[in-house]
Amino acid sequence: MIKGNKTLIFISILIVFLFTIFILVFAWEDKKKDLDLIKVAACPTFYYKINKLNSDNFSVILTNSTSESLNMLKLGQVDYALGGRILFPHEPNFEFNVVGEAFSFLSSQSKIVYDYQLLKHSIYTDLDIDILKKNFGDLDYIAVDNVYNHLENNIVVTSWDNTDFSRAEIIHLLKHDNSRIIESRLPTVFCYDKCSYNIIDNIKKAIN
Repeated sequence: MIKGNKTLIFISILIVFLFTIFILVFAWEDKKKDLDLIKVAACPTFYYKINKLNSDNFSVILTNSTSESLNMLKLGQVDYALGGRILFPHEPNFEFNVVGEAFSFLSSQSKIVYDYQLLKHSIYTDLDIDILKKNFGDLDYIAVDNVYNHLENNIVVTSWDNTDFSRAEIIHLLKHDNSRIIESRLPTVFCYDKCSYNIIDNIKKAIN
């Protein structure tokens, strides 16, 4: 009787031990898988595109803005951040790669402008007006040599290469439903330290 009880106790302990080992191994594999995932923070402009990334390799965190994505990158909460602009002067000097094309809308003060409101404004630009018409319609474009001489209470559109946020403020160009006009957002991948061009290429393919 005593021998039978000892056997039963031994089997019970063995079952508990094996079950505990199974749980620990499963938890470790799950944690390891999570650690192996490449975490990418993405601003609203690219929500519907970034989800094309292979979910087996990437974990996409949707944020409310490029600023929020960059802050997560700064805190080490993500490995990469996909934003829609270049860095502001006060932001960390992250390494970055531009993975698309767009136009830069600037003014003397940061503001929100809806696409239908552009009809009420003169648009000062140093870009090819025919190209602007193809993207934004037949607006009142005024060709100038230096857009930075026309910022005060105006709207200017220039290239992102010519964008200097120490001299001008960004205009957030929106549609009537408050979604971003993607042609005004520069798809840019930011990295905390060194960028992996293989990963950047995967992100680029997903959004283009």
